[in-house]
Amino acid sequence: MAVASVVFAAPSAATPIHIYLTWQGNTSNTITVNIHTTSADPVTVHFDAVTRSGQAANYAFNQSGPSHQIPGLDAHVTRYIHTVELTGLAPGKNYFAVAGDSTNGYSTEFKFRTIPLNETLRFVTGGDIGTDAGVDDMMIQAALHDPHFAVLGGDLAYVDGDLSKYGYWDTLLDWWEQHMMTPSGLMIPIVLAVGNHEVAGAYQQFDDPTGRAPFFFGYFAQHGAGFNEPRRAYFQRSFGPFMSLYILDTEHVTSIDEQTAWLNQTLPNDKSYFKFATYHLPLYPSHRNFTDARNVELRGQWRAIFENNKFIACFENHEHLLKRSNRITQHVSDPEGVLYIGDGCFGRPPRSGDQAIRLDDAITYPNELTNLGLTENYLAHWESTKHFWLITVPNRYPVRSTDTVTFQAFDVDGNLLDSTQITLGGAPALPFGKIIFLILSLVFVAIFVQLLFRKIESQDS
Repeated sequence: MAVASVVFAAPSAATPIHIYLTWQGNTSNTITVNIHTTSADPVTVHFDAVTRSGQAANYAFNQSGPSHQIPGLDAHVTRYIHTVELTGLAPGKNYFAVAGDSTNGYSTEFKFRTIPLNETLRFVTGGDIGTDAGVDDMMIQAALHDPHFAVLGGDLAYVDGDLSKYGYWDTLLDWWEQHMMTPSGLMIPIVLAVGNHEVAGAYQQFDDPTGRAPFFFGYFAQHGAGFNEPRRAYFQRSFGPFMSLYILDTEHVTSIDEQTAWLNQTLPNDKSYFKFATYHLPLYPSHRNFTDARNVELRGQWRAIFENNKFIACFENHEHLLKRSNRITQHVSDPEGVLYIGDGCFGRPPRSGDQAIRLDDAITYPNELTNLGLTENYLAHWESTKHFWLITVPNRYPVRSTDTVTFQAFDVDGNLLDSTQITLGGAPALPFGKIIFLILSLVFVAIFVQLLFRKIESQDS
C-alpha cells in the first residue's frame, strides 16, 4: 500500500515521465497518448498490432504530435506535455507501443485496446480521489474488473489549480500508470470531468478556464486540438454505435446556461440507446442539503433534459459517500426514470450523509420531505464508505428490449456493496444504417430474382 506522502522532486531523465491515455475523438479508431518529458524534443509514438518488444524501429506505424508547457509551471518543475493522437486504428483491437525519441530514449512497451463496435462494454467510475493511502489499492481493485475505460468525476489530485503542488499530480499519475492496468496488462483510458478542486477559485471561473484549471486542461487532451487552442470542459463521447456519455461542468469554468444550450442542440441528433452523463456536483445530494442553491440550479436546468432524452443514469460526485437513487422523474419514483449514482468517494474520507440521514429518519425529522418540497425519499441506498462503480452495458447489435445495464459498487477489498440493473424495455428501432442495409439487401435480392427469371425464360424460348 502506498503512503500519503508526496515527493516534490524533478525527474532527472528526459525519457517519458508519465504516459496515459485519453480520447479527443472516435473511441473505436483513435486513441490519444499523453506523454510528459523534461525535454522539448519532439516525441514519437511507435505502434503496431503485434508486440515488437520495445524496439522502436520494428513497429509498423508511428505518429508525432504537438507539445506545450503550462504557463508558470517551469518556476517549479521542467515539464513538457506531448499530445499524440493515433488515428486509423481498428475497432476492438489490441495495440502495442513505445513513446519517446532517439536522443532521450523510449518508454518500455505498453499496450492498449480500442473500443469494440459490437461487444458488451465495462467501465468504472468514481470521483473525489486524492492521494491518501489506499487510493492505489482502490485502483488495483477497479482494474481487476477489466474495464474498457474509466470515468472520473472531478476532484482528482486536490491542488485547486496551484502550480506549486504539481507533485500531487505526479503521485496520482504514477499510481494510475502502475495500477490501472487490466489483468492482461492493457492500459485503461480516462474520461474526466472537472471538479471544484481542479480550479483556482472553485466555481464560476469563466474568464480564463485553462489558467484557472491548468492541470485539468494542460495534462489531459480531451476536447480541443491543443493546449493553446480552446479546450472545453464539456463534450460528448460515443462508445460503439449505441452508447453516449456526456461530460459536463457543474459551473466550475463553464456556465450552466452555455451547456444547457449545447445539450438542447446536440441531443436531438443522438440516437443512442444507452445515454449517460457524468459531472461533479450532484442534482440529488446525499450529504449536502437538497435545497442548496447550486443543486437547485442544476436540477432546474438539466433534470428535465435527462428525463426527456431518456438518459439511463447520471454519475454524480462531490458528496464523499456511496449513493444510489431510485429511478426518478420529477423527484418521484418512476420505473422509466433516470438513475443517479455516486457520490464520489474513490479515495477521500467518507462524510456522514447528513441529507440521507434526514430523509431516512421520518420520526426524528417528520417535516423533512415537506420542507424540501418532496413527496418521497429519492434515495434507494447510501453508505458512508469509499468505493467505485462498475457499469456493464450490452453495447451490441441487435439491440433488444431485454438488454440490461448493470451497476455494481465495490469497496477497496473487492466486496460488493450495492447493485442494481436497468432493462432497456420498449421496442428498439433499427438504426438508420441498418435500415439502409436491409433496403439495399432487398433490392439486391429483387434484382437477382428478376435476372434468374429472365434466364429461365430465355432457356424456355
